[in-house]
Amino acid sequence: MVDLRRDEIPRVTITQEMIDAAAELRKQVTVHRTKTSPVDTDSGVLGEFAFAQWFYGDWRHNEVGDTKGKVDFDGRIELKTSVFPLNPKLNLPVREDYARKRTPEFYVWCCLDVPSASDKRIIAGLEIAVVGWIGGEHAHRNPATTMGRMSSYKCHLTPVWMMHPMGSFRAAYDP
Repeated sequence: MVDLRRDEIPRVTITQEMIDAAAELRKQVTVHRTKTSPVDTDSGVLGEFAFAQWFYGDWRHNEVGDTKGKVDFDGRIELKTSVFPLNPKLNLPVREDYARKRTPEFYVWCCLDVPSASDKRIIAGLEIAVVGWIGGEHAHRNPATTMGRMSSYKCHLTPVWMMHPMGSFRAAYDP
């Protein structure tokens, strides 16, 4: 299980080129009914870029824009990205309505590690931590609860400590 103090957490530094590419994709990939924050779309795209950089060695090797309504990578991996200072109290959130529509083989959770929860500006030089992974069916077993604001959507929440470290992901992905 992921231990933020002991495990090596892969990190990808956001570049201006990545930010510009995310901005170009914004209109194409924004899902207005699920947008709860001004940074939701860009952070989600950047999370997919970070995973592609870690997994394939090239952030451009992504499927952003081709998977709306589908699982993000290879039809098997769904990425979820949060924008908070990385800490062990965070969770992988999977919206209840999303979980009813599809169950990916894997969820990978990324965290755009901002200096403060109140300052979620996305700027070059920040890092995205590719924190951990969990099987889709396992993530959906957690009870759906409302996150934060009363008006927010219900999500299945998987605590960081329940996820597997990314160092074990390749073996699970290609057994």
